[in-house]
Amino acid sequence: RLAKERGVTVLLDGQGADELLGGYEQYFAPYVDSLRERGDLARLERELPRIRERYPLALVPPARALRDRLPFPLRRLLSRALGTGTNLLYGLRPEAAREVMRTAAAPRRPAYSRLADSLERDSFSRSLTSLLRYGDRNSMAHSREVRLPFCDHRIAELAFSLPPHLLMGDAQTKRLLRESMRGILPEPVRARWNKQGFRPPQDLWFRSPRMLEAAQDVFGSASFRSSRYWSAVWWQKALERTRRGELSLAWALWQPFIIESWKAQFLAPVAAARSRAASGRGA
Repeated sequence: RLAKERGVTVLLDGQGADELLGGYEQYFAPYVDSLRERGDLARLERELPRIRERYPLALVPPARALRDRLPFPLRRLLSRALGTGTNLLYGLRPEAAREVMRTAAAPRRPAYSRLADSLERDSFSRSLTSLLRYGDRNSMAHSREVRLPFCDHRIAELAFSLPPHLLMGDAQTKRLLRESMRGILPEPVRARWNKQGFRPPQDLWFRSPRMLEAAQDVFGSASFRSSRYWSAVWWQKALERTRRGELSLAWALWQPFIIESWKAQFLAPVAAARSRAASGRGA
């Protein structure tokens, strides 16, 4: 809107750089796996402490990694029995959880390293496709043209063919881009490592009594309890854990809350109108 008001018709957008060049800290896990697969153990030994120091949440702690190797049904059972865990899949009915895992378990591309495989999936099958759709809708709403210089097949082909350490070595996200900008960008900008995403502050929202009450209304509704997808008992317990201060559950709680609220706001009135129309025709 501001660009339109200022008469700027064409804008540059940096979308694609994070997914193609390794700009998120969660890519350090497949990066580490790639080094192990390549037998680059000296580099791995040297870089692991730096990754853990700079990005303490990037790698799964050993105890959690051991737990994640357990079969999912057993992990789900332990979550329910112990009242622990934040995995969204624990709050799905078993058949729904199996379908989600089946869909997510796409075969790995054998020609790619684990890092390149993750980058390729996020670029062409997961997060970037959604982000580009949002950007396209926003730009078209204001009749602006947005160009995406990083969304270039030549950049993708180069990135996916490179040794993993050129993308994320020395505990750096987007290492290739950072090195190419040496002497061009101001050094504090080029070397900044504490990237901030645009995630909503759900942990703050779920401290509010009004938010907790609204979530209780959703999770206690008849439609939620009879859902083919959600396991209402697990979400009720998760909400109670949040009331006791376990705000790490906020992101998981937000998913069923916003989906069911959207359905009530938009789908339920349509279904009701169709039902009334069908009754009128029958009469």
